[in-house]
Amino acid sequence: MILVGKAHFCQFKTIQSAVDALEKRPHPHSDRTIYILEGYYEEQVMIQSSHLHLKGIGQVVIDYHLSANQLDEDGEPLGTFRTATFYLAGSHHLIENLTIVNSAGYGERVGQAIALYADCDDTVFRNCRMMGYQDTLFSGQLPSKQKDGSDFIMMGHDLVKPRHYRQYYEDCLIAGSVDFIFGGAQAYFYRCELHSRKEGERRNGYITAASTPKEQTNGFVFQDCFLTAEEGVNHVYLG
Repeated sequence: MILVGKAHFCQFKTIQSAVDALEKRPHPHSDRTIYILEGYYEEQVMIQSSHLHLKGIGQVVIDYHLSANQLDEDGEPLGTFRTATFYLAGSHHLIENLTIVNSAGYGERVGQAIALYADCDDTVFRNCRMMGYQDTLFSGQLPSKQKDGSDFIMMGHDLVKPRHYRQYYEDCLIAGSVDFIFGGAQAYFYRCELHSRKEGERRNGYITAASTPKEQTNGFVFQDCFLTAEEGVNHVYLG
């Protein structure tokens, strides 16, 4: 067990440092559980390995603020897929009781800004909150090329390699304004709240923008979910 928090008895003060240490351990003989004590963690978390269990104790908020229009060290725009506050690759994960926020701001001002980038298979998210505006939750693969024929600029995997992602979301809150649940995963949402947020001058929104592969039977499935909205949102479309 690894404990993250600001208290003196915690092994690590940041989530990323705990993940880095755990990913160096051999598998499957070591305990791969990270407990995160209540608090605000301003950091970008990137996870590449598999079989991790991350559990928040109390209110755990992970917040970062990258957006598509921001420039990288070479002066180029980051683009959508390098903005994630929390990037999760691998498979066989259990993520519980975390609030993941991209606080970059309105999409109409800063562009897309991902909170959770779920580039993972056979993964459960339980009692989590994903907060953003445009493109809050990205669930897995996209087509191999953009509409103009160019490559996507990604963090993590090479899109050329085909994958099939299966993800399960239970008792989660996903909040955003435009296309805030998108991607190609087979994702099952059970008892989740899909919360549409007002964004500047925009008064209409889209909840989903699925890119389900043609050969895949199912894409996004919603069971016993609730659609809610902030005051001032005029119209919302499921997808």
